[in-house]
Amino acid sequence: MAYRFGVQLSPSADGLSGIRELARLADREGLDLLGVQDHPYAGGLADTFSVIATLLADTTRIRIFPDVASLPLRGPGVIAKAAATLDLLSGGRFELGLGAGGYRQAITAFGGPDRTAGQNQVALEEAVEIIRALWRPGGSVRVTGEHYSMAGVHGGPGARAPDRDLVRQRRTQGPGPDRAPGRRLGRPHPALPALREVA
Repeated sequence: MAYRFGVQLSPSADGLSGIRELARLADREGLDLLGVQDHPYAGGLADTFSVIATLLADTTRIRIFPDVASLPLRGPGVIAKAAATLDLLSGGRFELGLGAGGYRQAITAFGGPDRTAGQNQVALEEAVEIIRALWRPGGSVRVTGEHYSMAGVHGGPGARAPDRDLVRQRRTQGPGPDRAPGRRLGRPHPALPALREVA
């Protein structure tokens, strides 16, 4: 098993110049990954996807991902479009870390859905199906789910790198059967991105 090393950043709005400097340093020094936390409900944090776009432009080789994108507050269609665009702009250096939603009160206070951990898992499964379908350009995406649906939306843009990873991670609070780390799913179609485990 090959290990990759990296750093995680919190996109503090009053420290953006330092974040950019640290990203350039990580890129120069040969780190593999840079994760940017995604907490849209936190008033002191800048928008994660905007920060990632800037960091991808500031660097040349490091792979960058949201750690992890808040699915309840962004939705699979918007996430799929943003991820594919960042992947194309960066020459395939964007990876998607996807979070089911671990801070229920903060999510609902920010206008997101009020879901249990089990409902979050179902929503995550539906979102993965939608994101993968939208990354396949040219087709018509039709998905009917309990939490997310698409009715005849055109897929695309596609990924520059066809083997781009889609990283899944469950984010739930407290002990019990609904709490689980990320897990690996099989690849349903050879042209679609892989799902890989994150600890």
